Amino acid sequence: MNKKFSVWLAIIGLPMFIAITPLVPWMSQQVMWLVVGLAALFLILSLVARAWFDAFISLLIGLTFLISRVLFRELDETTLAIRTSALSSFALLNIVLLVGPWSRFSKHVLHWYKHRRHLGVVTFFLGLLHFSLIFSIYFQRSFETTFMAFFTFFGFTGLFVMFFMALTSFDWQQKHVGKTRWMWLHLGVLIAYLATLAYALSIQFANKQPVAPFYWVTFVIFILFWILVAPWGFAPRLMKFVNGWKQLHVLVHIAFAALVIHAWLGFFVIQPLTIKILFWILPVFVWGSHLAGWMMKWREDKRLKTEQAHSQKIEIEGQPYWSLARVEVFKEGQGRKFLVKDRPIALFKYQEKFFGLFGICAHQKGPIHKGEIRNGYVECPWHNWQYSCETGHGPPGFHDQLAFYPCLVRDGMVYVSEYPKRSNTN
Repeated sequence: MNKKFSVWLAIIGLPMFIAITPLVPWMSQQVMWLVVGLAALFLILSLVARAWFDAFISLLIGLTFLISRVLFRELDETTLAIRTSALSSFALLNIVLLVGPWSRFSKHVLHWYKHRRHLGVVTFFLGLLHFSLIFSIYFQRSFETTFMAFFTFFGFTGLFVMFFMALTSFDWQQKHVGKTRWMWLHLGVLIAYLATLAYALSIQFANKQPVAPFYWVTFVIFILFWILVAPWGFAPRLMKFVNGWKQLHVLVHIAFAALVIHAWLGFFVIQPLTIKILFWILPVFVWGSHLAGWMMKWREDKRLKTEQAHSQKIEIEGQPYWSLARVEVFKEGQGRKFLVKDRPIALFKYQEKFFGLFGICAHQKGPIHKGEIRNGYVECPWHNWQYSCETGHGPPGFHDQLAFYPCLVRDGMVYVSEYPKRSNTN
């Protein structure tokens, strides 16, 4: 049994379980224990496949639902499942969003980055379980009834975005979906969302329900942000390197904001002040962490541009080289980031020699300079993609590569070639 079996079992089995449970009375009445049983099943399969992170997540979810069932015996199974799945999904989404900025602050968190997409898919399934139960039991599987209470549309917004994120959270898309298709996909998702928004608003108008100015402002902000990050929008004008997959998954910020509003209007707004404060601690901490991360990146970019401005150019055998730093600032096996003609270069010292790689991973734009060297390959810290310390190519059998920049040392100063080394072999 391998890890792929567990993955496909989850992809096929979980949506079926989530769709069928509200329709079968005995399943909806025992849903808490069914989730615990499923978590136990995936725990066993993950342990057999030695998929340790999967095992950890399965154990965590199983214990969460089990403890919830034991602590809140006065609640019926369905109500408890609705609340537990909602709170679990929201808590995990906060963790998913915290991994990004905190990977800048701590190497320990950086090691967890590779699991972020996986955790995001688990978050989506928990949110989908919450929606399925609510949609069937309270709204009789009618979107018209669902959108009568307009705060529910914010919950739909979060789930809508996370659905497309979960659907595209596989490496296959990275290798087989081109830039143009990502642009069309991004546009198609936006059009589908706008159509759903128009439908929800029409229900409000038909029932003569006023739409508060706060809602209008929020949706305008969502749409403007959507266009801002889209690969066909302002993203190419704002960034040098646009990744279609990355631009789609940046929409997680819309999902998060929508779910914060949904949870606040649907439950926490009527809670005691202490509960309200506890609720807002998490999103404020998440947004504050991202702000601190962006400020750190801004300072780093400013420092790199200053260093680039002081870099000196020399000609060696007709090839331009640029000074980067003194030899003594480098540590064996550890990378440092520099800018050469505004291109990010990750420079490493390995076996007393120096070499440079293009500083952005070919997979998902990970920071190559934070990677570790193992068996002659630099491993991207995000998802462990590997690049040779001699050529920049991936391991045998893989066609991934990064531009490789030769380096040399003159009078204790490390210089890097302005142009990458040409190579057609792997």
